[in-house]
Amino acid sequence: QHDYATAAEVYGRGAEVPGVPPWMQAMKARMAAEGGSRDTAREIYTRMFEQSADEKVKDMAHKRLLQLDSLDERDALRKLLVAYQRRTGRCPATWREINLARVPTDPSGAPYELKPGKCEVELGQGSEIIVK
Repeated sequence: QHDYATAAEVYGRGAEVPGVPPWMQAMKARMAAEGGSRDTAREIYTRMFEQSADEKVKDMAHKRLLQLDSLDERDALRKLLVAYQRRTGRCPATWREINLARVPTDPSGAPYELKPGKCEVELGQGSEIIVK
């Protein structure tokens, strides 16, 4: 139903029940992130990473934190692309056209890619960032 705030609230209440699996808290963070509250999701994932003794939970939280960082970076890059389009009337074909010293990379080290003919950036080949 795309009501991410309510879903995050429900998962959050469920995560408070003694003995529930750690993924309940992770789902609360995911719903917050998908609903646009990256700061809330980042706080939850950071707490999970710092407080969990389970390596699988720590790994999942770390990957989600990288995903959030990448989403923020892509938003910033989109702003550069839109500014370029406003100045020139077209979308850039290369990163060099918007005066970047080097191709921007995501938190996993893979280069971001420009979508041809669009002012859009996406994860590149070899990226380890979670897509959804």
